[in-house]
Amino acid sequence: MTNPSSSKRRPASSCCHHRVRAWNELKAEGVVVPDYKREVRVFASEAEKADHAIRLNVARRQLTPAARSSLIEELQSRGWSQRRIAAATGIARSTVQRECAGGPSGPPAVVEGLDGKRYARKATRRTSVTVNSAKEQDRAIEAIRELGDDVPKKPMSIKRLEHRAATAKVRRRPVPNGSSSSGSRWRVECRDFRDWDLDDGSVDAIICDPPYTDECIPLYGDLARFAARVLKPGRVVVCYVGKVRYLEQLRLLDEHLEFVWPRIVFQPGRPSPVHLVQARSMYRPVFVFSKGHFTPLSWMRDATVSTTPPEKKLHPWEQAVEPFEVLVKEHSKPGELVVDPFTGSGTTGVAALRTGRRFLGAEIDPAFATHAAERIRVESSEVGT
Repeated sequence: MTNPSSSKRRPASSCCHHRVRAWNELKAEGVVVPDYKREVRVFASEAEKADHAIRLNVARRQLTPAARSSLIEELQSRGWSQRRIAAATGIARSTVQRECAGGPSGPPAVVEGLDGKRYARKATRRTSVTVNSAKEQDRAIEAIRELGDDVPKKPMSIKRLEHRAATAKVRRRPVPNGSSSSGSRWRVECRDFRDWDLDDGSVDAIICDPPYTDECIPLYGDLARFAARVLKPGRVVVCYVGKVRYLEQLRLLDEHLEFVWPRIVFQPGRPSPVHLVQARSMYRPVFVFSKGHFTPLSWMRDATVSTTPPEKKLHPWEQAVEPFEVLVKEHSKPGELVVDPFTGSGTTGVAALRTGRRFLGAEIDPAFATHAAERIRVESSEVGT
């Protein structure tokens, strides 16, 4: 008998096949073995039966990239739509689209949808940007170069394309250079806040807007650990969160801090499209967590109206200053230290100086750290700090 510890691990489908064969061999030799479980299923159509068979086989196997490509190509050759292939196999639709686009024969002219009906295939969308001058043309070319393979395959305005390019640049998370800029009541450091050597229990309030992208979700756990160390007892983290995965963000914050209260920043007339769920978002969720038992400083309004839009000239994720002034006033006292580990364009710093607080910020991107410091420097001269 083969030693199980030395045998190579087989795919689940192979193991299942061998178990059935072993059962049959033992049964033929007269060994009393219990019968194996069977399941009878009824399908409404042959197409539904085929979908089920494919789904079972994909679930049993860890498909290699080559096997995945082969499966997608086979289903495409049968005339299946990309949506149907993705639904039947559990493979991400974006992956199916990419594989189909790179197939040797290209997508068929007629496809069969999830409903079993046949449709003419939609034309492949291509990137197109309408510009009004040679200068805008150069800007579009530069943005496309910045996006590379991530350039959207659809018509776009030059403004939207540049926003996509700027966002892609932020998501690449450059290496901080350790530089620092400061005034009498503020300092901005180009560093990762996780390496920040601040004294324990030295911070009066943390008010921030972390990134919401999938790869940045773990930062909320890092923020919670950081806050639990540097905040004074009873003081708070006031944190913007994204809507798509905010439950995960809240769970990470709750591991090291105590939940206090939800807030919203209402943005009338400025809906943000969330294409994943086809929603037009009219507000930003903001949550308050404390280090230990919460110590209220004043009554807080859990709904704040933002009447002025952010300019987004310095940072693609820039927020309006007005709501941050409210957050700073309600969760800190004049003269206290407000910290933002995700300084970005410096919005929290501007709000802190306008309301008579001190500010300390960290920003990982050297370019944004420079812009934020200059913005806060101008603000500090205007308010006389």
